[in-house]
Amino acid sequence: MAKARSVPSSIRFTAEDKKILRALSAKLGLGTPQVLRLAIRKLAETEQVGRRYVEGAVPVWQIAADLGAKVSEDVWAGVPRDLSKNIDHYLYGSSKDEE
Repeated sequence: MAKARSVPSSIRFTAEDKKILRALSAKLGLGTPQVLRLAIRKLAETEQVGRRYVEGAVPVWQIAADLGAKVSEDVWAGVPRDLSKNIDHYLYGSSKDEE
């Protein structure tokens, strides 16, 4: 995997933040840029930023299948066979698609 190219950036810190950054850098044995990258990635992970799913979440297809399994056969028998194709007809009364 190719290493991502770094882009120069300028960040202004308070004296307290700079002190914390230096302490973390010393404790972790990393340069300040590496500490900042690690902190950004950890925060993004914690806040679920940049992820398309939540780890351990139940997939939507599973939720739909579980709900469908709770519906009785009598109710399913009353569902129109062409519901997915003609949903607008059944919801809003528009013309049916007979294709």
